[in-house]
Amino acid sequence: GWGIAGFCPGGAIPALGLGRAETLIFVGAMVAGIAVGRLARTRLARLATT
Repeated sequence: GWGIAGFCPGGAIPALGLGRAETLIFVGAMVAGIAVGRLARTRLARLATT
């Protein structure tokens, strides 16, 4: 997905300083994706142990 947006995750963080909406949307989506992935992994681990 990052190839479509034109940012790699490492380069997107400093690009926030440019103040462009595209960068803010990308970083927000990236952070949301990380949070959802962690939540899913945690819940699946709990299900596997019960």
